[in-house]
Amino acid sequence: MAKIVLREDQLNTLKKHAESTWPSEACAILLGKVGEFEVRVDEMVLTKNTDESSVSFAVDPQSLLEIYERADNEGMEVAGIFHSHPALPFPSAVDAKFMRLNPVVWVIMSMPGGEYAAHQWLNGRINAVKIENC
Repeated sequence: MAKIVLREDQLNTLKKHAESTWPSEACAILLGKVGEFEVRVDEMVLTKNTDESSVSFAVDPQSLLEIYERADNEGMEVAGIFHSHPALPFPSAVDAKFMRLNPVVWVIMSMPGGEYAAHQWLNGRINAVKIENC
């Protein structure tokens, strides 16, 4: 995966979502199209962090199932996962475990500063993914 395409308004929405849940981690599911070298985000589903934690996040399994079904019904794919961190925007050891299970692009935002980065589990390791604003 070479890049993930997010519009400026989408990044702003994710930042506001992260600010609204701070100090707990925020989370969202990113829907769109996954190509060989590009992921395009068409829609974001802001979700509740059921862990209500500043160091972990979880999405209600029933909500997650509904999001996957909706994406499938509307011709989209789950293109990525977003969450915020109380540290630099790099995957934690726990993130790495889940990234192996769900190798979509993970967008992580550092809070409270709002710096962000994207990563993906690919070829047995975590790889940086370019975020392209459009």
